[in-house]
Amino acid sequence: MKKLYARRFVSFILASAFMLSGCSSGGSESGTTSSGTSIKTTETVPSETVYNEYLPPEMKREFSVRNPMQLDSSKEFKVVFEGEWDKIADEEYKHALQNEFYQVYPRLYTRWGTGSEPKTIHLIAESNTEDIACSWEDKVQVQVRYANEHPEDIGYLAHELTHNIQSYPVGLKWWTEGFASYGRFRYFHWAADDCVYLIDQKGEDLINWSYEPYGECVLFFAYMDYRFPTLLKNGEWVPGLVDSIHRAIKNGEITDDSDPYTPGNPFNNLVKKITGYETIEALRAKYVEECVNGTWVFDGFGSYKDNIVLGMHYPQIKPDVYDRKTAPKSSTVKEYANNVFKDARVYRCSGFINGNETAAMLVDGKYDTKWCAEKGNVTEVSMLLKGVCHYIVLDLGSYKTFSSYTLYNAGTVEDESYNATSWELLWSNTPNHFIPLDYQKDCKENAVTFETGEVTCRYIMLKIYTPDNGPGTVRLYELQAG
Repeated sequence: MKKLYARRFVSFILASAFMLSGCSSGGSESGTTSSGTSIKTTETVPSETVYNEYLPPEMKREFSVRNPMQLDSSKEFKVVFEGEWDKIADEEYKHALQNEFYQVYPRLYTRWGTGSEPKTIHLIAESNTEDIACSWEDKVQVQVRYANEHPEDIGYLAHELTHNIQSYPVGLKWWTEGFASYGRFRYFHWAADDCVYLIDQKGEDLINWSYEPYGECVLFFAYMDYRFPTLLKNGEWVPGLVDSIHRAIKNGEITDDSDPYTPGNPFNNLVKKITGYETIEALRAKYVEECVNGTWVFDGFGSYKDNIVLGMHYPQIKPDVYDRKTAPKSSTVKEYANNVFKDARVYRCSGFINGNETAAMLVDGKYDTKWCAEKGNVTEVSMLLKGVCHYIVLDLGSYKTFSSYTLYNAGTVEDESYNATSWELLWSNTPNHFIPLDYQKDCKENAVTFETGEVTCRYIMLKIYTPDNGPGTVRLYELQAG
């Protein structure tokens, strides 16, 4: 049998982009791995969780939304571990994959399955293979070496499980891999806060994607699901664009996706029927336009109308909701003989680009040193989900009193287009539970002072919401107060 949709997949949860490269399809006989070696061990692992939030997979069946079908995944779905799992050093690795299977596969099956796809998946660990991960029929294979070298990456399983759900009768080009990546993106990364994978929707890789199978296209799928969702009308499912194309491929109505530019082929005819756009390329151009102009902003799947299919909760990217204070701007830029922020200890921060541009340089009293951090330096998803691009917490060492502060932005030394324009200063007497002091939304000054009123505290936090005009790099030269 053919090992369709085999692929290599390397990813870290908070990387700035998927690092993808394809692996060619190859032959594989039933009962053996792709290298021809026989299966060594077999273990069936039952589900530890009973899932009851799923709605029926039949997309045309009437049902009560208030009483969804109770789906017990311990009975419906099974994962069977086979092969050389004893060669994987991390004892928790197999358990993590097991949990991922029971979290992800019922979701994929409920939304995109037809009932003919396998409900038992054989997960094979194999040493003698060049493929990092690949799938075919009811099997998923993972490379032992990759599992040992990258035990933190388990998201590839969701991608391969999506291939198991696809079970397409023909091999397409960009749609097959893009759809599988979207399955991973939506039902693994965006199903829980601690797995969230964030994408710069104005990034060049995203905007310049041109139907490469392993390119940055998951947000395009998210856009299609948002603008043309699957909906429930009068007790019946009306499939949206993504679900309609998926079904048409499974039914053999679409057999080719190699020409996204020419109207009139089966793929583009379906796109036109649902969206009104002549081609998928015309729709993609609109998507790029909306990403660049900000008329569509991806902030998670929480507001998607098709969530009713699974009834899931999704993390959202949104600022903290509380009453913000905005301090008045001083008529002059103040310098402080007694700068209470000088040489404060950096209690924690979102990161820095190198050892010569650390966060400590924001409070070293020097006007030619800076704190510089790129978007990729940020690792705390809890902050990113609230719209905070960078942050720093300062320990003043003891209780200090001040009534104003001055921020020296990038424009004091570099191009003013690098200026941070939206930030918030907060205070506390503990390193947690900060109280808002000053919020600035669209400040473009190179250096500016704000009158906060008298405050006595031990800790200061600076949150950066808009660090520059695009790439997400913060460049701040000095923060003073007195």
